[in-house]
Amino acid sequence: MVHRAGSVQSELRVGHRGLPRRTPDFHAVAVMSAILGGLFNSRLQMKLREEKGYTYGAGAGFDLRRHAGPFTARAAVNTDATAPALADLVAELRRMQDSAPSEAELRAARDYLVGVFPLRFETPGPVVAAVTGIVTHGLPADELERYRPAIEAVTADDVLAAARSHLDLERLGIVLVGDADAVTADVEALGLGELEVIRDEEAAPAD
Repeated sequence: MVHRAGSVQSELRVGHRGLPRRTPDFHAVAVMSAILGGLFNSRLQMKLREEKGYTYGAGAGFDLRRHAGPFTARAAVNTDATAPALADLVAELRRMQDSAPSEAELRAARDYLVGVFPLRFETPGPVVAAVTGIVTHGLPADELERYRPAIEAVTADDVLAAARSHLDLERLGIVLVGDADAVTADVEALGLGELEVIRDEEAAPAD
C-alpha cells in the first residue's frame, strides 16, 4: 500500500509473472483475457462497474512479450470501496478458474477479437509492426492468416483450461495507491497476505 494522505480514490493493481507470446494456447488466452477484463462487458466490468458501481472502468490482461511479460488486473475506485472492490476483483479471477464462460460470453469475446483484427492493418505502420512481431517472436509465417480461424475455434473448455493454467492466484502481487489510514484495517481483514504500507515522509527540517 502506497500511502497518499487524503486521496479520494485508490488505484488497484493485481498481477503476477505472465507468459511469452509463443505460448501454445495463445488464442485461448486471448479469448480468456477478453472475457475476464478486455471487453466493455467483461466479468470485471460487469461486477465492479455495472453491479457494484465501484469504478468507471476495470480491466485485465497479459502483456505477451518475447519472454514472459506481466499479467495485470486493474481498477480505480473510491476510497471507501477499496477493500470490497479488491475482494471482488480477486474473486473474479478465481471464478475464471471455477466456471467456464457462458455461450454469450464466449461468442462476444470471439466476435470482438475477430472483428477488430482487420482494423490493426489500416495504415502502413501497424502492418510493419505486425510483420516485425512475427520475426521478433519467432512465429510461423502464416500466423496472421491463421489468427481469425484459430480464435473462432476456441471453446469454453479451452478458456477454462487457459485460466486454470495461467492465472496464478497463489502468487498474486497486489499494489494499492491511496489513503492508507482510511483503508488499511479493511484491506488487512480480507486476509490476502501481509500488508506493507509505504509512506513518503516529509524531509526532516535542516538544523
